[in-house]
Amino acid sequence: MSGVEDPAEFGWTAAEAANLRQAIRDADLLASAESLREYLYGVDDETAPDKPYRYLVIAEAKSRTGAGVAFFDLLIAGGAGLHRAVETFDPAAGHPFAVHAQWWIRRAMTL
Repeated sequence: MSGVEDPAEFGWTAAEAANLRQAIRDADLLASAESLREYLYGVDDETAPDKPYRYLVIAEAKSRTGAGVAFFDLLIAGGAGLHRAVETFDPAAGHPFAVHAQWWIRRAMTL
């Protein structure tokens, strides 16, 4: 559990222990949200080549919510696809990067 198995040991009521458990879960969610925000908005990677195209990952993840996969997991997979698109893009092929990136993002989210 979260370290509060016996609330009587600390002199807490069951309601106080439940509130503490909820606060711990909320703190875990907040930490996840902060790491997601850093990934999406890039605190340290202002010059990353994929930064202008992260909206493609978000849009594709939004369109796939409700299919049984968590939104956060879709974002992680889509981010991996976007990085793969950056690695494999060939400007000589004649198609825009956004088209190439969207293909890799969709592929990563479906695997």
